[in-house]
Amino acid sequence: MLEKKEFDKAIEDYTQEIRLDPQRRLVYFCRGEAYAGKGEYDKAISDYTQQLRLDPDNLDPDNAQTYFMRGNAYALKDENDQAIADYTNSIKLDPYNNRAYLNRGITYHRKAIADYETAFRLNHYNIFAKKGLDQAIELGQIKQFPDDLDLLQFCPTHQD
Repeated sequence: MLEKKEFDKAIEDYTQEIRLDPQRRLVYFCRGEAYAGKGEYDKAISDYTQQLRLDPDNLDPDNAQTYFMRGNAYALKDENDQAIADYTNSIKLDPYNNRAYLNRGITYHRKAIADYETAFRLNHYNIFAKKGLDQAIELGQIKQFPDDLDLLQFCPTHQD
């Protein structure tokens, strides 16, 4: 069902399975995937969290994937600190998960962009903040300088 993107049907079926046996960890993961597929990230996070709660000693090797997917859901909600924490937990459990390293790096960079914007707002002459924003534009991570950052007003080289 998930392969066919029949998320509502999958959620219905997984919910029924959970009613029958609420200790089946994998079912929470699968329903979380269905919720994530629908863009319902809070519900996905809740299901991933429940799966992790059912293994309090963190012994299941599949937990690395659960942390990774929950990190993705947090990242899609722009909850970067939680995403980074989950990617880090995924890496601790599976140090060969290159996607967790990549997504953690992307998320760190997203946080950095916010910091560059704040630094530039506080000091429009901060060339390092401007370079960070320029790099984000070059990489396609932001389309342009945020509207409230009027560069022409503050750039020291601007001549009227």
